[in-house]
Amino acid sequence: MSDYLRLMNFACLVRAKPNDWTDASKNTVAKTDRKAFNLRSMLQIAFNQYYDEVNTGGEREELKKLIATIRIKRDLKKDYPGEKIISKVIDKLEEREYFEKPAVEDDSATKNS
Repeated sequence: MSDYLRLMNFACLVRAKPNDWTDASKNTVAKTDRKAFNLRSMLQIAFNQYYDEVNTGGEREELKKLIATIRIKRDLKKDYPGEKIISKVIDKLEEREYFEKPAVEDDSATKNS
């Protein structure tokens, strides 16, 4: 499968969330080179789904795991991290408020001045 098709498949999995979407999306991440631009794109797609779309509480937790899996792939060079390391990484990311949506600056006050 080409890198482009792999990226599109990942986007469709994250959006549609069919049965076993988390396993399929993690396998897609594992098959993507850790230095590939598409891995960065997958991280952005997962964040967009987490921040901007309607998700159940369980889906949000699974998206956190997916985002952590991508970070582990990029930073720790592990294709298939275990639940223990994923949990540790999620805890560290939550401590740094990594999953909090960045505040958007309101510059309307400066435009009216």
